[in-house]
Amino acid sequence: MIDVRSATAAGAEANAQLHGGVGYHYPWQSGTSGAELAADSCPENNPRCHWNRLYVTAGVSYAIRLYYSVTHDYDYMQNTIYAGCDVSREIAKFLANQIVFNPEHGRYDINGTLSVLYYV
Repeated sequence: MIDVRSATAAGAEANAQLHGGVGYHYPWQSGTSGAELAADSCPENNPRCHWNRLYVTAGVSYAIRLYYSVTHDYDYMQNTIYAGCDVSREIAKFLANQIVFNPEHGRYDINGTLSVLYYV
């Protein structure tokens, strides 16, 4: 699974740029191109609903971290073909670009995201 994310990095970069982001944003559903292939099921009042599924992108970074923790596969992290470190760095750029400071709570938030539990 994580090899696919390296192979679709160009699509993830295009997805991030689609709404003014930087780094890599992996789609909810994609093919070999890395483009978003989910049916256009977003409601009119939220045309970016697929964009708001940031847990997919965060999950890719988490999967890379778990893979490395279990295997200690240094080659995966450094090899330019797999580029585990590069993918993780670009995901971090994307997620960092989404945060806003919330002075009311004295913390940083990512607004408008959907949870993995949004259908529950």
